[in-house]
Amino acid sequence: MLSKGLFLFAFLAYFCACNAKNLRKTFGDIGVKDFMEMAKDSDYPVEMHKVLTEDGYILTIFRIPGRQGESLRDAKEKQKPVILYQHGVLDSSDGIACNDVKKNPGYLMSEMGFDVWFSNSRGNVYSRAHRSLSPKESAFWDFSFEDMGLFDLPAVIDYIIKETKVKGLHLLGHSQGTMLSWVSLIKKKESLKGKVKSFAAWGPVARCDKATSPLVVNVFAGTPLLKILDTFGIHELFPRNFMESEAQKYICKIIPFLCKITLSLISDSDPSLDNEEQLDVLGAHFPSGTSTKDALHIRQIKKQERFASYDYGSSMNLKLYGQEKNPDFDFSQILDIPIGLFVGSKDILGDPEDNHWLKVKLEDAKVLDHYYEYELGHLTYFLPKDFSVMKYFYDTMAFFARHE
Repeated sequence: MLSKGLFLFAFLAYFCACNAKNLRKTFGDIGVKDFMEMAKDSDYPVEMHKVLTEDGYILTIFRIPGRQGESLRDAKEKQKPVILYQHGVLDSSDGIACNDVKKNPGYLMSEMGFDVWFSNSRGNVYSRAHRSLSPKESAFWDFSFEDMGLFDLPAVIDYIIKETKVKGLHLLGHSQGTMLSWVSLIKKKESLKGKVKSFAAWGPVARCDKATSPLVVNVFAGTPLLKILDTFGIHELFPRNFMESEAQKYICKIIPFLCKITLSLISDSDPSLDNEEQLDVLGAHFPSGTSTKDALHIRQIKKQERFASYDYGSSMNLKLYGQEKNPDFDFSQILDIPIGLFVGSKDILGDPEDNHWLKVKLEDAKVLDHYYEYELGHLTYFLPKDFSVMKYFYDTMAFFARHE
């Protein structure tokens, strides 16, 4: 009988073979530096912090408080407006730090006078710790983006405000980073009052009815992969060492396609907008891991065509939610702050048509301050090819400055 690891990799090999024409980049022998090393190599002041959530997860977050060449002490001497960046699914803080220094959105924010913080959600490569649970225990992986929104983001916001002594910060989310932010701004509204000045959503996602991303359509929703993993008790999905396991090395000898699993899962419909020279660098940092339950939750949203809490089935839903149907997230209850939707016209995950639905919801709640469709794909936000496609970035900085 195949082991759990071999079964998983055999299944993924089948998936890759079915999608071979979409494969572009491979995980090569790239020296993988962590966030601290990348920032230091680029001559930016940087520091690491640990945040404890209410439910016991220990998150690692990073801070770049100043411009290139500044010492850490000088950079922290003067209080600056704060931006908190929240990454997307299977990503980490590393994703936004992978582009060339001069067109790197993470670094450019600091060059524009912001104190920039980078979060890492529970379960990714930087946040695999808990006060009492081990990643080897299934209970550690019993979470989805909903829990990240209920516990991770509020804890990180509180920590940053305490550390910097600012009255409030600006929130910037990408992809699933926007999904968990919607959860926070709706469900943790009272505790976040006065702490978040504005929210900018890059590649925003709520409903994903129209999403054609291979990650959502082929892996999360279009195959039995997640149910198979759940059946075999595999609760962690695509960890950072995914391509380095012994099982993978064995299967690669038999099925070479497996060695080519990469960013094709989230690739853009028009890759000419992205800095393709840096895709190998990004590929060395992606995927960074999440829980199978997180992917199952996205699967539910795709299939149910609703942006709703996790569906445990009618019996358990009744116990947890007081109703048999898992409840929708109610945008009429969202925190009253300025919100900007920075939508990619060529984004196949944060689809423009799905974002039209979200736009109406935010307009009805009277919180939508900015909506624009830019010529961007899902990766372009943090891997733009050059300044010609970076209008979204400068509009975001102007949005934050306007609400400082």
